[in-house]
Amino acid sequence: MKLYAAFERLTLQTLVEKFFKQELNMATPSLSGSSTLFYESGEDLEEAENERYEANAKKTLAALGLKDRDEVSAEVKELLER
Repeated sequence: MKLYAAFERLTLQTLVEKFFKQELNMATPSLSGSSTLFYESGEDLEEAENERYEANAKKTLAALGLKDRDEVSAEVKELLER
C-alpha cells in the first residue's frame, strides 16, 4: 500500500491515529523504517520505551528522518473490532 503525505507537516501521532488506527483498524501498530523502530504500542512496553515513542509521536515525519519515497513498515499485533 502506498501513502502520500506531507512529511514536513504530518506528525507521527496523526499518521498513527488517523490512518493506522481509524482507517486500518490497527489497535497496536508498530512502525519502522530502515532499521529504526519509530513507534510501538502495547501493554508490554517498558516505561523508557513508552516515553521514547510518545516523544517520537509528536515529531513530524521529516524530523524523524523520513524522506520522500522512504519505506515504512507497519506491523500489527491486534486489530480493533467495529
